[in-house]
Amino acid sequence: MGGIGEELRQARERMNLTLQKVEEETNMRWRYLEALEKEEWDKIPGEAYVKGFLRNYATYLGLDPDEILLRYKTQRFQNVKIGEEEVIKVNRANIKAERKKEKKIFSKLFVVAVGVLAVILVFYIYNKPQNINISQKHPRIAEKKSESPKQQLPVQQPQQPQEKPSETTQPPPTVEKKKIAITVEIVQETSWLQIETEKGIVWQGIAGKGQKLSFESDKMIKLWVGNAAAVKLKVNGQDLGTMGKKGEVIKKTLYPQ
Repeated sequence: MGGIGEELRQARERMNLTLQKVEEETNMRWRYLEALEKEEWDKIPGEAYVKGFLRNYATYLGLDPDEILLRYKTQRFQNVKIGEEEVIKVNRANIKAERKKEKKIFSKLFVVAVGVLAVILVFYIYNKPQNINISQKHPRIAEKKSESPKQQLPVQQPQQPQEKPSETTQPPPTVEKKKIAITVEIVQETSWLQIETEKGIVWQGIAGKGQKLSFESDKMIKLWVGNAAAVKLKVNGQDLGTMGKKGEVIKKTLYPQ
């Protein structure tokens, strides 16, 4: 069995369709369709778009979308596994080299540290301060200190505490937590959508004309659109109109204000 891209291309050619014709009927840009047929996944913006486009394109061509997606995931997993094995081999060689360098550096640092400690110890021994008893050298000063009478400090009477006027405590004002609320309406044709909040992806799929979707969050909302001209956006009740041009892919992140 050939690759995924080859199977998609053959199915399209059996239907006598061009990439431009498929673009008109599916609202998927022809360059993304070409990337699918050539299996150039990196030319498509994001893993979610690759899977969404594969499912929609396979369904349009009459192929089994679940089988296509399963083969895609298997292929990607094998590529990642091979890449990880190569990285592990390189990392092991680098770790051995780094350990040899660290041993040499540690030996040098140990010798330097021992030398510094020896210098500090010698300096401390030769410069250790001697304790001098002032009373032995100057007995007169000691006698004067012992003869001087102690001064008595005046005793202060304790002050009576003053009663403070009672204060009424008011509860702190409640602060209303800010939220971001959006409403997405499909005004023409169809568009692929993905809505994500701090809880993860809350909606994903193809929305048809006239469909309305509303979402709310107190942290953020990420919005991915596959056909910007078909999507009308409202944020916190404010109508922002359609999001862009026909077939334009837009990714937008909104935060509470």
